[in-house]
Amino acid sequence: MVDRAYTAYTSDNESIDTVSGWDRDRSDEIIQVGFRLADKLGHDSVAAVDYHQRLDALLTEEEKQQLSGSLQSLLIKPDSVQYPIYDIAETVKKEQQRLNEGSLLEHYKRLNMLNLESSVWQNDQQLYATAFENSDPGEYTMVKLMTAWTQRNLRIASNIWNVPNADDQRTLVIYGSSHVPQLGQILTGSPMMSPVSPLPYLEG
Repeated sequence: MVDRAYTAYTSDNESIDTVSGWDRDRSDEIIQVGFRLADKLGHDSVAAVDYHQRLDALLTEEEKQQLSGSLQSLLIKPDSVQYPIYDIAETVKKEQQRLNEGSLLEHYKRLNMLNLESSVWQNDQQLYATAFENSDPGEYTMVKLMTAWTQRNLRIASNIWNVPNADDQRTLVIYGSSHVPQLGQILTGSPMMSPVSPLPYLEG
């Protein structure tokens, strides 16, 4: 489907809306960054490396029924714990305001900063807190949420490794910012890949 959408985009930008099953908005980074840059560089195709998996994918049906509510209701509230944790919804709201008042370039810079105080870490921090706070010694049901997230990122990393041709030296990976911390750790720890920060390329 991605190949068909990219072909439609490069042949006639407007025809991408007619690709069967393609439901991405034109403002999506796949189109605005991925397709646009691939076309500018003269690439014949782009590669889809995502692995779609829900956070509760590893829970049994019985475990899902035992949840007190939706996964959203299980998220840890900042005022309920003694350690610092961010309200993700509030962070998204603030970042949208910064984007509205600033530039897209600065927005992308912030999304690729990997210090522990940056917003990209907040998804992982919230998942760890939710998993651990809702578990007891010897009982790891909620830890499966983080396990599923890690499994997804591992499979994405595997797809990234298997995409390039043998003579390719570099691959540009475009991904949602919440994947950046863990996916970066996986790629850094693998002996065959050397992830490079995009920040130097975002200067200017």
